[in-house]
Amino acid sequence: MFRPMPSVEGVKRHIEKSLCLVWLTMASSVSSSLPFLCSSSSDPGPRVALITGCSEGGIGHALAKELAGRGYSVIATSRSASSVGDDLRSQSNVEVVDLDVTSSISVSSTVSSILQKYGRIDILINNAGVPCNAPIAEVPHSLVEGTFQTNVFGPISLIRAVAPYMVEARQGKIVNIGSIGGFIAGPWSGIYAASKSALHALTDSLRLELRPFGVQVILVAPGGVVSNFPKAAVSVIQNIRYAIYKSYEQDIRTRAKYSQSSRSIPTPIFARKVIDVVLQKNPPRCFTYGYLSWTYSFLYFMPLWLRDRYFSGKAGLDKPLGIVPHMSGVSTKIT
Repeated sequence: MFRPMPSVEGVKRHIEKSLCLVWLTMASSVSSSLPFLCSSSSDPGPRVALITGCSEGGIGHALAKELAGRGYSVIATSRSASSVGDDLRSQSNVEVVDLDVTSSISVSSTVSSILQKYGRIDILINNAGVPCNAPIAEVPHSLVEGTFQTNVFGPISLIRAVAPYMVEARQGKIVNIGSIGGFIAGPWSGIYAASKSALHALTDSLRLELRPFGVQVILVAPGGVVSNFPKAAVSVIQNIRYAIYKSYEQDIRTRAKYSQSSRSIPTPIFARKVIDVVLQKNPPRCFTYGYLSWTYSFLYFMPLWLRDRYFSGKAGLDKPLGIVPHMSGVSTKIT
């Protein structure tokens, strides 16, 4: 029996039905094999943010409060959870957790527990950091190692633990807290600046590597922000016994508190600005804010001789040298 040729519209409807069937079959298969993706799409729930370095009085603490105020479930971590403070602990959508970013076991178990409980991590903020303000020629090796373990290897461990789940979900944001000192380094801060510069470079590479999977990577480079960081910086170096730089000891201590002035940005204001940027649909690749941020941005493009003159004056390196010790223990006066 002769069957009439189907119309063009009939063919189109048949193709559409076939494609819909294929799509539904694939979606069903993907949903069953990717439970993390399925749970975040079918039952969104509160978004989850993991923040490191949330000790009271610091940037991480303020960021945790700001995100909690915007309805996020916040996991506020610190090496010692007791340092986080009651104002965060009292919030129902904040969970305070012990986390040592220098321990791969601590990082792995913490991330696994968060995913088991919440089923997702939408934002990772690598904020934990330690200061190191000392002349490179006399800084103890243990301080160098400790600075890089926390400021560089710590974020890498968190990224390695969290990124696979964000890639699976095809969404997420990783925020690395760098420093304006990571763009240009002056005297007495070379080790700290080197650690932050390394984090900046890692962020640039990571941003490109995760872009195909829908994961956004943002570098935040704070300027001077009111915090307890300078107190930690002074305590770190107070036991160093200088030989070459004995006459500059006070200048080194002053540099440790350089970010604190009447023009430094209060942490709540800084946190509000940062979260405003991070929560944008298309956030900038890099955001810098705080006291001296514009000064450092200007110096970044200036010739080295001008930069050297600026930092030498700030560090006290333009004053007469005075007494310089020999390694034999005999001092010589430079006139």
